[in-house]
Amino acid sequence: MNSSEFPFAPVHPISRGAPIPLRDERGGVCCNHVAIDVGDVDAAVAFYVDVFGLEKLDEGEGDAFFKLGEHQFLAMFENKGAHREQGNEHFGIMVRDEAQLAEVRDKLVNKYGLQLIPGFRCDFRDPWGNRIQVVDLHAESLV
Repeated sequence: MNSSEFPFAPVHPISRGAPIPLRDERGGVCCNHVAIDVGDVDAAVAFYVDVFGLEKLDEGEGDAFFKLGEHQFLAMFENKGAHREQGNEHFGIMVRDEAQLAEVRDKLVNKYGLQLIPGFRCDFRDPWGNRIQVVDLHAESLV
């Protein structure tokens, strides 16, 4: 689907003006973004770039945006009181393989002192309490 087929395709500021497809190539609905609150956006940017090597797309005062896929992004908004510790709400980040998953686990535990959530290969809460599930390209959760 291109903008001539659907003249009102949404345009998001971080898409650099390109229309964002409303459906994937098979006609299914796509995920566009995940938004999280963080207590310190500068510290969160440093954390997510270090742990996952995310590409920063844009930022403003109190927010930052990272590329998560072809048309997906992670939005962070600074909220000084942000800290979650309950619930199963989470989002997933996919890495290449088991070796990269091991690197992420090592960095989370040994560099940042975070605990992995028991019973999962690589679920954790970031320093602001957001639950993240890390899977590799061959994980059963992709079926």
